[in-house]
Amino acid sequence: MRYDFNQNTFTDTGHLPEKIAVAGSDIDYTWGELKKHVEDLASILSGLNIPTGEPVIIYGHKEALFPIAMLACYLEEVTYTPVDRIYPEERVRRIL
Repeated sequence: MRYDFNQNTFTDTGHLPEKIAVAGSDIDYTWGELKKHVEDLASILSGLNIPTGEPVIIYGHKEALFPIAMLACYLEEVTYTPVDRIYPEERVRRIL
């Protein structure tokens, strides 16, 4: 399994969905788990009716949820700005 950015969907590549897809600092997710978490978060984003072009902030640092949030935004065509927790507070304020 892999995420096909051209088709904006997960595609089966013949590899087992039990293989590790994301190795975060907090937890690892298999391809099957990644797909489920991305689709669940995409569903939540869809329900928020975020205006087109209005970015959401993805805040974190090496956690598995960081790429999940990015893929969910990509899937729902939601603009996002990744903000790393290690950024100085002043920089985070300017980004916000």
